[in-house]
Amino acid sequence: MKLKAILPWLLVLGLAVALGAVYSSNQQQAADLAKFRQDSDELQKVRAAAEEAKGNQAQAETEELTRLRKEHDELLKLRNDIGQMRVEKDQLAKQAMAAKQPVVNPEEQQQLQQLVAENLRLKATAQQTQQTGQQRLNGKESRPRGAGGGTARRSCLPCEPSTSGHSSASSSRSPGRSSVARRP
Repeated sequence: MKLKAILPWLLVLGLAVALGAVYSSNQQQAADLAKFRQDSDELQKVRAAAEEAKGNQAQAETEELTRLRKEHDELLKLRNDIGQMRVEKDQLAKQAMAAKQPVVNPEEQQQLQQLVAENLRLKATAQQTQQTGQQRLNGKESRPRGAGGGTARRSCLPCEPSTSGHSSASSSRSPGRSSVARRP
């Protein structure tokens, strides 16, 4: 009988332990739920701050991208300006070189070529005439005097007194020429 008297107390004790376990479990779940709610609130705040930072970062990146694009456009513009300045510098250098050289139009160039050709022709003619005169002079000097078929003449030299009555101006003429001065 003792068992009958103890059994209800054992059941009450078991029930009290089970109720205590359920209560403790419920308290634990309530604490966990409160903790999860607090964590959820913090997570929401972090997400909001992250979205705000992301928005600020996106805005900052957009501003940075806009600034970089402007700088890139300015760089391209400066490069273009440098290229234009180089072309202008080359043109100015060509103009300076052209200014140093005499300006010759086609007509003047043709006249210049004609003058150069005529100058060369006259030089050749003068040289030929000089050689011919020299040959004649050399040829007449090698003849003996009086062998020319005419009367012998004495040449007048500027340092010798004239015996034939010729002037000193006619002394430079070659023998055999007339004493009448020719004008060119």
